[in-house]
Amino acid sequence: MVDINELLPRERTPRHYRDLAGDPRIDQEGLRTLAVSGFAFVRVAVAENPRADAATLATIPIDDLDVYTRNGLLVILARHRNADRALLLDLLRRAVRLLNEPNQRPYAFVLALAGRAELSRTEVLTLIRQPNSARRMNSAVVRCLDSRDPAAD
Repeated sequence: MVDINELLPRERTPRHYRDLAGDPRIDQEGLRTLAVSGFAFVRVAVAENPRADAATLATIPIDDLDVYTRNGLLVILARHRNADRALLLDLLRRAVRLLNEPNQRPYAFVLALAGRAELSRTEVLTLIRQPNSARRMNSAVVRCLDSRDPAAD
């Protein structure tokens, strides 16, 4: 276990925390600590870290972020190589909720989920049945599903 305070300079700025998220010396516990940072860009840096495991990714708070940052972070999480099925199902439920809210357009997030083989075709198709899904998004989801390996479904 690495103490993140030992890796940070005594006089630190939020940028130091962001940079620490990519430091190879930091372990999962340190990443989890940074994942709940009050700074959105630190959370994004944790999500972008290829070493972050599914449990760490799942701890990142999303609901308090502005729409633009939230949608970008959701795309990163949906595409992360260590996102496991449990995390992806949670993200799928979140996508359904967003598509049921007015003025929400998480289309890139939905397409990132559609590309994940861990989610079945049936699970992904629930997204295009939501009230605020757009015709172009629905077509793109179907194309994405059609391009996946049929053996994966």
